[in-house]
Amino acid sequence: MRHIILTGATGYIGRKLLARLVEHGYPVSVVVRETSPRLESLPAAIEKIFYDGTVDSLVKGMQGKSSALVIHIASLFLTQHRPEDISQLIDSNIKFPCHLLEAMHASNMKEFINTGTSWQHFENCDYNPVNLYAASKQAFSDLLKFYQEAYDFKAITLELFDTFGPDDERKKLFRLLQEAAHTGKELRMSPGEQLLDIVYIEDVLNAYEIAINESGRLTGAFAVASGKLHSLQEIVAIYSKVSEKKLNIEFSALPYRLREVMKPWQDYTILPEWKCNTTLEEGIANIIKNK
Repeated sequence: MRHIILTGATGYIGRKLLARLVEHGYPVSVVVRETSPRLESLPAAIEKIFYDGTVDSLVKGMQGKSSALVIHIASLFLTQHRPEDISQLIDSNIKFPCHLLEAMHASNMKEFINTGTSWQHFENCDYNPVNLYAASKQAFSDLLKFYQEAYDFKAITLELFDTFGPDDERKKLFRLLQEAAHTGKELRMSPGEQLLDIVYIEDVLNAYEIAINESGRLTGAFAVASGKLHSLQEIVAIYSKVSEKKLNIEFSALPYRLREVMKPWQDYTILPEWKCNTTLEEGIANIIKNK
C-alpha cells in the first residue's frame, strides 16, 4: 500500500482518518509542529515530520518518499475572526499548505488530496466566502491551481459540510447538546431556522479512502454532502428523541451570526462512488452510545 503523508492528525477528522489508515495497513507519516500541545496524542509508532515554519523542514521529512500521497486536512477554523487572528489564519491556511506544495515539488511528489469547505459557496455561489476562514481556503485552492498547471500536480479537493461523530472534542453543535442533556442547563441558541447538511464521520472517512484509491486518475473539487437538510430546530428535536432527554433550549435567545448560512450550498458535484450511509438518527445514537 502506498505511503500517506497526513496533516491535521491532531484534529478530529485527521485523528479519525489516521486511525482508519493504520487499521487498513497504510504506512503513514504525519506532519506536525514539535510545539503542538497535542503532540502526545499521536501514536508513538507513527513517524512524525516536524514542521518548523520552513519548506526545508518538510523536504527533510519527505526524503525517500517520492511516491507518497499527501493528504492535507490541517486548518485553523474560525466562524468569526478578530483582527489579531488574521496572521494565524494566513499562516495556518495559506502559508503552511503552500510550503507543503513547494516541499512536494522539491521531493518529486505530485499527488495531493486537499480539504475545502462548503462555506466557500455562500448563497449557492461558485465562490462567495461565508467568512475569512472560507476565504483563506479558497486562496489556497488558487495557489494549488498553479502547482497543478505548472508542475502537473494531480489534486482532489474534498469540500466538506458539517461533520459529527463520537469523541468529538470540537465545541460544535452535538457537543453542546450532549452537555445540555447531561447538565440540564439552559442552552441559548439562534431562532434555529437555518438548514444544515451534516455528515457522519465514518462517511467522511469513506470519502477520503475513495479519494486515495482514485488519486492520480481523478482530479477536481467534489462535495461530501448527505443531500438531506434539517433545520437546527429539527436536529435538536431528533437529538432529544434519540437520547430520550428533554433539552432546555432557548431558541431566539441569540441572533443569527453575520452571514449565517440559512441554506447550504447545493450546486455541487458529489464525489464519484461515494454516498452517505449513516442517517442523522443513526449517527446521534452512535454518539450517545460512545460518549
